[in-house]
Amino acid sequence: HHRMQFLGLFNAVMCDSQSVNADQVTGDQTESQILLGLELYKERYDYMYELMLTLAQYVSPVEFERGLKAILEACQLHQKSTSLLVAGVASLYWYLKGPDTPVELRRKSIRMVVDIMSKHRDCSDLMYNCCVCLYPYQTKEDSGFILTNLAISLVNIVRCTTSLRTLLMTLLVLSKLIWWLPKPEKIWIAQLETIEITLDVLVSLNHISPHGLRENPLELMEAGWNILWNMTDECPENCMLFCESSGIEVTLTCYKSHQEAVENAMPSMFGALGNVAEVDELQSKIMTRDVIMALKEAVANDKHHRMSYSIGGVIANLAYKGVEFWGDVQPSRQSMLDFMAREMQEWDMEGEVWIEFNSLTPLMKIMQSPEDKVAYWGVRTLAGLSRIRQKRYCNLLHTEGVIEVFREIATRTHYDINLSPSLPQLARIIVQNYESFVTVQQPMDTA
Repeated sequence: HHRMQFLGLFNAVMCDSQSVNADQVTGDQTESQILLGLELYKERYDYMYELMLTLAQYVSPVEFERGLKAILEACQLHQKSTSLLVAGVASLYWYLKGPDTPVELRRKSIRMVVDIMSKHRDCSDLMYNCCVCLYPYQTKEDSGFILTNLAISLVNIVRCTTSLRTLLMTLLVLSKLIWWLPKPEKIWIAQLETIEITLDVLVSLNHISPHGLRENPLELMEAGWNILWNMTDECPENCMLFCESSGIEVTLTCYKSHQEAVENAMPSMFGALGNVAEVDELQSKIMTRDVIMALKEAVANDKHHRMSYSIGGVIANLAYKGVEFWGDVQPSRQSMLDFMAREMQEWDMEGEVWIEFNSLTPLMKIMQSPEDKVAYWGVRTLAGLSRIRQKRYCNLLHTEGVIEVFREIATRTHYDINLSPSLPQLARIIVQNYESFVTVQQPMDTA
């Protein structure tokens, strides 16, 4: 009974036997058998396809590096077969989760997926798998090296796909990608018509009923508004494009069409409007009765205070421009300031803060107002942010050199006594959060 060096048992019942007398066995019963088949049957498409289908079901692989190499080679050899690639990219998703995957191998895998996306845009199942595979790697470290091709591919899928499932997954990846991009890259991505295409998607969703669909249009709406929120964040050029592409009208349409069920999408929807409100030249575009009424109505219906952070920023920015700028638009400036002050006093001092900033510039501008009810939004928001995300926001207080502003507000003796907590009380909270952070974090890092 001489022991054989190799035995090919793929699709044979015997490959399940423990007594196979061979050093190497191909089959479909173990991860090792399947990977060996991929390594040996490279040119045999029928085998490769079946092996890849079988491998895609292994959701807890152990031979990570070997698996990645085998999958990459198979997909490279058979790059015209969308059926094999669908299974190959599905397998890649699990194998990329390896704890010690070499950076170069991970990048090679990501590059191949992006390459597949650019060549097979019409295959929605493959595009879906590609986006699922790429979603965990939308960081500067993992995707920055291939940003141009990746962004172009994602925008083209959003433009062309007819599958709601694929559309949702693509929007999620695009949103996560845009989140970490610096301003010049956001402006470049806008040149791909990202803002216009995303707004078109949102308009089309207003005509889709969620009943009978696996993909809820409201999830698509949330992903789309997240893209627009991130695209316009501290980026006046993109805010201008948003306005020129009927973004304000689409905001009102989405709000009115899905008022009862759009709570998850609303924070990002009104976040994009908040970004527009920070741009002096664009503020007149939202200083209308329709917008102010919608903002007031949204806050009144906002049981969890998720939207009122962004909306508070819109009102504060518009009110900061003064009584003359507000003019005779109803609801009046004073009534909206009183309304928002009551809302902000209800925010839980220990609760979540539903807004983020890359810099403190939008907040610091508002705090120059001599009116406490205008400045209140900025101080109240930062009091919460410096508590729950202490490292991030206390570092910003340090690097932007603005802590003294709050030390001054904290010592004021003339303030609106009807606000509770008052402006000086909130400023003292910010100073205390900052000082407790500085005591622990010496020297200060800038992360």
